[in-house]
Amino acid sequence: MGTYIYGRKSEIKNKDLVEKRRLQICKAAAKLFTKNGYHRTSVKEIAKASRISIGSLYDYIHNKEDILYFFYEQYVHDLGRRIEEAAQGAQNPGQELRAALMAYLDTVDLFQDYVLFFYQESKYMKKKDLADVLKVELSIMNVFIDIVRKGDRKYFSVKDPFLFSMFVSLLTCGWALRRWNLKGYSAETYKGCLIDFFLHGIHADEGAAGVNRAK
Repeated sequence: MGTYIYGRKSEIKNKDLVEKRRLQICKAAAKLFTKNGYHRTSVKEIAKASRISIGSLYDYIHNKEDILYFFYEQYVHDLGRRIEEAAQGAQNPGQELRAALMAYLDTVDLFQDYVLFFYQESKYMKKKDLADVLKVELSIMNVFIDIVRKGDRKYFSVKDPFLFSMFVSLLTCGWALRRWNLKGYSAETYKGCLIDFFLHGIHADEGAAGVNRAK
């Protein structure tokens, strides 16, 4: 029997080795895809960049399309684990949201190439594979929906938890997607500003009073 990881079978029985090699392949492919594009990158180039022979490469993937699937599965799997671990010690929904946001941003920073590549090249994924990874992504969004619902009224005032979770996904991923326009900013600066925005918004008492008077 082979080994199943993320719904894909490998004839290699050692699960840890399969995970290690697939991650090795994905990291090499991410750099090549980002630089040259998905279609202009060959499996032979991926094998060379990952330092795995072309024959051995096919022990871990069936085709180049598999890499697209592994890309996002690896990213979302790691993201969910990091968010869950970060939020475990929170004493209240406010702390939980801060910890979850920090974990999300740290993961996007770590997997920048994966995030950028997925948004650029997801159109080449098989429809079933894309549907599968989007379902997993929805589970991440549900974490933030649950947090804001737990803290509603007392800690947060969120009119639409689903849209809030969508904003979290878009703005955290913005660190990877808009990095060409963020060269003057560090990851810590971006994280601090974004967390402040989500936790406190842009409300100002004087500004709000001025708006109310204008009405």
